[in-house]
Amino acid sequence: MGRFNSLTQYIPMIASDSIGMWVIDEENHGTPAHPIQMPYVEHLFRTSFFFFFT
Repeated sequence: MGRFNSLTQYIPMIASDSIGMWVIDEENHGTPAHPIQMPYVEHLFRTSFFFFFT
């Protein structure tokens, strides 16, 4: 058994599924009163489940 086997076993599951969608702030215009939020990935259930419960 390899050193990283517990992690690499999930690569096929992640590679075959969409990991998530990019969320980009298109409402705010970058002023101090309305700063632009940093883009982030909104994870889908399977990916979130993997990261929080393994």
